[in-house]
Amino acid sequence: MSQSAPRSPATASALPSGWRIWWEGARPKTLPAAVVPVAVGAAVAELERGGATIQWWRGAVALVVSLALQVGVNYANDYS
Repeated sequence: MSQSAPRSPATASALPSGWRIWWEGARPKTLPAAVVPVAVGAAVAELERGGATIQWWRGAVALVVSLALQVGVNYANDYS
């Protein structure tokens, strides 16, 4: 059995704290997985409508919900 070495003060200060720990938990590298489907859907909607009026606020709401779900799943994975 190996035991971990006690943390030195230099190591303890290198640990993330505050907002940084939340940012790292959100895993920003995974956020394109939430943005791309919404962007593709908005582009297809624009092409299908043929220049008719598009309600972009719906795309913005879909983007916010998609990002919130992705971040929530990332936090849930860290918790379990």
